[in-house]
Amino acid sequence: MIRTTGSRWFSAGASVHRDSLHAGVEATEQAFSAPDPKIAIVFCSDRHDTAAVLAGVNRVASGIPVVGVTTAGEIANGTVTDGSVVVTAIGGSGLDVVARLATDIRGRPREAGIELASCVDPLAAWEHRVMVVLPDGLATGHRDLLRGAYSRLGAAVPMVGGCAADSLRLWRTQQFYGGEVFTDAAVGIGIGSSAPFGIGVCHGWHQVGEFLTITKMVGYAVTSINDEPALDLYLRSLDAPKGAYEDQEAFLNFAIRHPLGLSHSSGGQEMRFIARADFDERALVLVADLQYGTQVWFSSGSRETILDAAGDASRLAVEGLGDREPIGLMAFDCVSRKHVLGPEGVEQEMLRITDATPGTPISGFYTFGEIARTKGVNGYHNQTLVVLAMS
Repeated sequence: MIRTTGSRWFSAGASVHRDSLHAGVEATEQAFSAPDPKIAIVFCSDRHDTAAVLAGVNRVASGIPVVGVTTAGEIANGTVTDGSVVVTAIGGSGLDVVARLATDIRGRPREAGIELASCVDPLAAWEHRVMVVLPDGLATGHRDLLRGAYSRLGAAVPMVGGCAADSLRLWRTQQFYGGEVFTDAAVGIGIGSSAPFGIGVCHGWHQVGEFLTITKMVGYAVTSINDEPALDLYLRSLDAPKGAYEDQEAFLNFAIRHPLGLSHSSGGQEMRFIARADFDERALVLVADLQYGTQVWFSSGSRETILDAAGDASRLAVEGLGDREPIGLMAFDCVSRKHVLGPEGVEQEMLRITDATPGTPISGFYTFGEIARTKGVNGYHNQTLVVLAMS
């Protein structure tokens, strides 16, 4: 599917073919359906032979930059699949694209963020700019990576994106740059355009109870909130079932519907996925660190509030374009939302997204963390939907 407006175009192609080389070729042929393509962005299931997928993509792309990541589910034109290849292509004379790769990000996230942000340097002449960030979802220090990028970009250039996934294996995610496959890496894509971008960020979780204060952190473990054992306060405040107090699986089934919320002075909110309970230390183990004294809140939600958030994120992204028509959307959606919604709910979520702009190409993937920095320094999210609209 492709849409053009003036001198810019956006297209999304997909293939469910089991042969990896064939899938890469097929998805790219669908995406490269207009002249002057600037980049191919690949969202690919880790069930594929990713090197073969890239070989297929590059066979069609023929010298055009190729980047991407593995996923926990692929989104193309209102359809969600597991095990497919999705290729996004953008092009035309009304925009320019620059890609960068940073490796070994786990041990130097801030420096890696600064390196990635160099993709925006050559785009200074364009009126509208955005940076898409696609890091390893199993690496650590995503907040520091974004802070490093911010130190180079400043507040004028927003950042959006999603963290690479590996279905739910939690073993190794992969990042693509050219014809090579990496891990412990991040891809940065700078896009400069003569027309605006719009960004929508919504999660669908509502606050339960009062604001609370983190009073002790050990690594990624919140051990104390309001000077009480964090796990006990969390379970008691949310009236958790008995099994969640002593069984890890029961706890996770409960926690995935009750993420931890943060509110910032800039007015933004971030959600934090609670990965597990530490029953010995009575702690909540997160996927990102927080600081002593951070104000947090417990949350709850339902399938309907999550679906409403999907529609809101898409609508806000399109509204951010002003009077311009969208040529395409990229959606970065948390895999935990996919788990809560179930197959039928995922179909409904795609309908909510497409309702905001019928007939517009959409690409994206289910992530291990979402990125949306539009105000202030912060921009790392969990259990959230981020939508980028291009005009």
